[in-house]
Amino acid sequence: MDALEGAPEAAHRTPSAVVVGFDDDLVRAIETLGWDATRVDDLTEVSLDSTVMIIAGGHVELADDGPYLLLIGDSLHDGRDGVGRVSSLAQVELSRLDIEDDAPQAFTSAINGLQLSTVDETAWFSGLTFTEHTVARPLVTSGGTTVVALYDRGEGVGLAVPAAADPIEWFRAFAEHIHNLDPDRVPYSPPRVARPDEWRTASELEVMAQLQRIDEEIAELARWREEAAASLLEATQDAELGERWLLWADSDELVGSVRMTLEELGFRVEEIERDDREQLQVLSDEHPDWVGIVDTSACDGAVSVSELRRVNQHLLAYVAECGSQPDSVWWVVNDHRRLDPSRRPDSFVDLSDALGLVDVMAVSTRDLFRLGRDVARERLDPEAARKLLTSPGPGVFAHPQQAHEDGV
Repeated sequence: MDALEGAPEAAHRTPSAVVVGFDDDLVRAIETLGWDATRVDDLTEVSLDSTVMIIAGGHVELADDGPYLLLIGDSLHDGRDGVGRVSSLAQVELSRLDIEDDAPQAFTSAINGLQLSTVDETAWFSGLTFTEHTVARPLVTSGGTTVVALYDRGEGVGLAVPAAADPIEWFRAFAEHIHNLDPDRVPYSPPRVARPDEWRTASELEVMAQLQRIDEEIAELARWREEAAASLLEATQDAELGERWLLWADSDELVGSVRMTLEELGFRVEEIERDDREQLQVLSDEHPDWVGIVDTSACDGAVSVSELRRVNQHLLAYVAECGSQPDSVWWVVNDHRRLDPSRRPDSFVDLSDALGLVDVMAVSTRDLFRLGRDVARERLDPEAARKLLTSPGPGVFAHPQQAHEDGV
């Protein structure tokens, strides 16, 4: 059962080929047989780690014995194994080719195609030469001359065929042979026809049309993704100078960032200056008589009780000036502002009791940022967000999600 379950996954692995010495027509023909193919001018241009087969015309100096090697031509040489064919020497005229009795069946149609090419006109072939240590298996001969042969390359196998051979027919035959030898690297046998596009069935053509539509959709999605990536970059740059600046600002910039966030939540906000310190007065349309004031602080570390005392002094100055107590006093603090926001510790743990004594609600810029983001993303209704800020009494404000994570 395990073997059956693993078979479909193996069958969908696509073997890869590298083509050198041929044009893109051969690459496209190889791809119609279900392989990935890449054309290069030099084998040093590409990593061969995952390459199953190399198709080369001419001379190859390849130290790696892993890939299978298909050599096509009348002047070729495999530098690693000394297999060669030299067009200017030992050339013979062949009127008849002999198929060796033990030639694998995978090569039958390719060999017959090579025989057919010698019928109507005179064909000249150079015989293959092998070094003493090379283990070769002739497939096609003429008298004592080897025309086509398989040979051992160590881990892989080489196949040498003459220039008159049809490259795609011999690639197809070699791919089938490798499948029979090494099904782990070539999980499926190619079609028996070397040019399947000319002999597609109706069902194949229907699936190919579906693949074309999918490819077009993928191309369209790729364009959309590129546009979205550009939009994200622009949005990120805007955020650095906009909403996210709240997490880094201090002094007047912090006051401006807090005001912008509160206005986006739907509050009416006015800036007031008292004792050389900027404050904000906040009004709510839901509660015409409700008035809140906002004080801000920014610090490189944790907030201190002395800073809270200053907030209380400003509160007392407001009461003296207006003759009444505000309904809420918010102290928005950008603590540990030189740390990444994700690493900032909680600064209000030791101030909870003191906040109650002076009737102040402390709000971290991180929680205010999260609240504004939830409203902008329509995960939280603006009125509900305003209620979260106006309803609590003195103490520490916590963003609802953060409060849930903290077990509050």
